[in-house]
Amino acid sequence: MFSFQLSHGVISKMTNTIDSNTELRKCMTSLGISFCDDTTKKIGAFLSCNKPKGSGKVQVDFIVKGPYIDLGQFARGFQINCSIFKPSKNITFEFIENEKKLKITSSNYQFTLSF
Repeated sequence: MFSFQLSHGVISKMTNTIDSNTELRKCMTSLGISFCDDTTKKIGAFLSCNKPKGSGKVQVDFIVKGPYIDLGQFARGFQINCSIFKPSKNITFEFIENEKKLKITSSNYQFTLSF
């Protein structure tokens, strides 16, 4: 008989990644993005950044195979040091369906995309 034990933190981080992946997929589905093809869909959004501060219009690339998003050069304009955001133990996604908002949070930044 085998015994397998994970710490609460590891389980929590694994659950967070799965939940964030689900949240991103819900957002993409509500925007009419199909998962049947491996394409990138470009959609305009309004970015409201809490950490660091700032807001404005951006173009979001939704990469179906993954899934993840890419803000390209728009991220730098808001002093966000990276442009690609993938669900992970360090990056959380939350989709607020009735408002069509995708909230993205990490230790270095927090912003919301409104569609």
